[in-house]
Amino acid sequence: MAYVIKLSKSGKNVNTCADKDLIFSSELDMLKTKISSTTSGTGDIEIAHNLAYVPVCFAIKKIATDKYGIISQQSYKVSDTNLVINADDSTTEYFRYYIFYEELNT
Repeated sequence: MAYVIKLSKSGKNVNTCADKDLIFSSELDMLKTKISSTTSGTGDIEIAHNLAYVPVCFAIKKIATDKYGIISQQSYKVSDTNLVINADDSTTEYFRYYIFYEELNT
C-alpha cells in the first residue's frame, strides 16, 4: 500500500482540492530551496552557493516599487560555486534570486 502526504491551503479540503490549492503533495515534484534572498548592485553580482555542482536557479529584477520581472538567462550565469547576476554597470539594480538543491542537467 502506497502512502501519500498532502497539505492544503487554509479553507481547502485536502482530499478534494485541486493541485494548485495544495501547499505540499508527495505526489508532485517540488524544488527544494537552498537560498532565497535579495541583492542589489552594479556590474557582476556574485552569490556563493558552494554546492559543488551547477544547481537550478533563477532571478527576478525589481522593475517598480512592488513589482519584479523574471530576467533572461543571458542576464545571469551559474557555476558549481556561484550565481552571477549581470546588473547594469552604471545604475544600481535590485534582484531577488532563488537557488535550489536540484542539479541542472546540462
